[in-house]
Amino acid sequence: MANPKDEHMRIWEALCKTDPSHTKQFTRAGGFKGTAIKPMWANRQMTEFFGPCGIGWGQEKPEFVTVSVAEEILVYCTVSLWYMQGSTRQSIYGVGGDKVLSQVFMKDANGYKIFDSEKGGFKTYPQTDDEAFKKAYTDALSNAMKFIGVAADVHMGLFDDLKYVQQMREEFKDEQPDKKDPSSARLHQENAPRATSTQQSTQQAHQRAETAPAAAQPQAGALKFTPPNGLTAVVKGVKEIEGLPAKPAKGDIPAMKAVRPRLIVTFLGQYNGVDEASCFDTGLWPAIKDAVGLECHFQIAEKDSNGKHYVNIEDVLYVDGVPYVDGVPAVDTATGEVLAERDAQ
Repeated sequence: MANPKDEHMRIWEALCKTDPSHTKQFTRAGGFKGTAIKPMWANRQMTEFFGPCGIGWGQEKPEFVTVSVAEEILVYCTVSLWYMQGSTRQSIYGVGGDKVLSQVFMKDANGYKIFDSEKGGFKTYPQTDDEAFKKAYTDALSNAMKFIGVAADVHMGLFDDLKYVQQMREEFKDEQPDKKDPSSARLHQENAPRATSTQQSTQQAHQRAETAPAAAQPQAGALKFTPPNGLTAVVKGVKEIEGLPAKPAKGDIPAMKAVRPRLIVTFLGQYNGVDEASCFDTGLWPAIKDAVGLECHFQIAEKDSNGKHYVNIEDVLYVDGVPYVDGVPAVDTATGEVLAERDAQ
């Protein structure tokens, strides 16, 4: 006799696992951090299981509502998502939101917020987003899909576990676009997010590494080698902390000295009891920011401040298997060969 539970979980089990290559880490105002699923990948999951959009699944016309709050305008979207179960059409609802008009803090040349003595707060200026309705609609669809299990592992917090993410990378590695198939490669490029200059450098490094002589390739397992005071982990998120003025000594009125700004880097797993590190070298920031969601290898220093243990990133050694020098991929642009491994030097 068939187990009713198996039938009830059939759709969920088919859609619940997420390919890490189609996710990205984010940090919102207030420090909230999480994992975002690329919408087109979720749409593909629905299409693979139910059939083409409009036939096996689809959505009704979305409904939008705008709300004005504290000189900002918010937009909320409610959408009905349907899918076919045999000849029966089933519906679920999702709600999403975004900001059409937001107030942004004004900052001076040093990056500090400008205080408005007349209003008793910091100065702001209005900023509009012409894609806010689209973002709210996409958010609503994603929230509806999760009710039947799409990317359930992300919503259940399993992507906070480094071992689980690595397990998913292995499970989905055979589903990556075929580099020899022009149509597949083109589709992958069209769906990829717009890359920053450092990301483009990393991608070019990968491409050159694939065509370089075998002797020039990094040795297998090099990314797993951890030297003293080294850290290998998947970067979960980054957050910039402004340099704040230091308090003058008691009885002294010297010029306020600025504290260096730093980058807070959170990673999956822990290193000696901590799951985040600082980086004061702004030259390394582009490489670290572009490495969110990727496995990285850092050279670090352990420090103690008032009895509190923390780690500081001193160098970026590898990003997604590519060796780095001074924050950029270690590739000889003249020959296209990957340079000697940093760990061997």
